[in-house]
Amino acid sequence: MKTKRRKFKSFTEVDPETWYQVKCKQEFGAGYIKVIHWVNKNTNAFHSRSDESFWFESEKDAFKFRLKWGGDKHGEE
Repeated sequence: MKTKRRKFKSFTEVDPETWYQVKCKQEFGAGYIKVIHWVNKNTNAFHSRSDESFWFESEKDAFKFRLKWGGDKHGEE
């Protein structure tokens, strides 16, 4: 069985003009760990995290995340 490689990038590598931001107000703890685990398992392109947001290189990954965990649209508050 092939192990899926985690596709995480440091936030300093994120281009806010081309990546998709989804707000996620999970408190750090078990709930936040579930979110990270879900992202690692269910996304295909690179992703990153900042304070209250997850960032996705792929619009499709951002959409799947938004469906599962909520959040706003690309770059909107």
